[in-house]
Amino acid sequence: MNKLADDPRVQRTRFVVIDFEGLTPAGRPPVPIEVAAVTVMLSPTGQFTELDCYESLMAPPPDVPITRFDQASGITKRPMATAPAASAAMSELDRRVHAAATDAGHAVLLVAHHAATERTLLHGQRSHCPRRADTSLLDTVRLARACQPELALHSLDHLARHLQLQIPRDRNRALADVRLTLSVFQQFLRAVSGRPRWTLSASPSFRRRSQARTLPISPASSDRERIVSARRAPRTVHRLSTPQTACG
Repeated sequence: MNKLADDPRVQRTRFVVIDFEGLTPAGRPPVPIEVAAVTVMLSPTGQFTELDCYESLMAPPPDVPITRFDQASGITKRPMATAPAASAAMSELDRRVHAAATDAGHAVLLVAHHAATERTLLHGQRSHCPRRADTSLLDTVRLARACQPELALHSLDHLARHLQLQIPRDRNRALADVRLTLSVFQQFLRAVSGRPRWTLSASPSFRRRSQARTLPISPASSDRERIVSARRAPRTVHRLSTPQTACG
């Protein structure tokens, strides 16, 4: 039986689980207003070891109002008044992930639920976070569909309930969603580890050896050839006491 945690390629990979909260003004690209990222490595025991945690609000342009939904989740005008600009927050994210994940030549793989949304927002901020915008991204929706195709829905809430994970009270905030995505990702990595045909290809991407099928990587926005499989790429869809902070 293949134990995924023993795979040298997995051991050299630093997984960065990322989530954005954003606004979608009519006729304009989506605008990020919050980001969170947790960098982890997979230990030989199959558990994640956290290396870094980052979260930040981002002030939207003056002509893009905060919606009622965002205000209901705690993103109100008061903390946004002192939030850094997206350029500063995304530059700091790029720096933090680079510092935590690329020591000794480790590979970096972004992880997100409905990853095309994060890809769209990262691409829009590529001038401020060029390294992260040029990093391949694993979609936990596609991983869930590959591991449990019998499920009718693969939304984050549905998967959490199926896996008997606690849904955080501050769901729909970036860090809460990252933590929940991380828990779902861990569960499915355990499931994949128990299946001898699955491994991490050198791209890196999860691959079923016998079918030569990569799952579930979205190529870096400026490097479309980094996806190994010729199958279609994912469709593009798209609690802070201080505005910017590291999480303890």
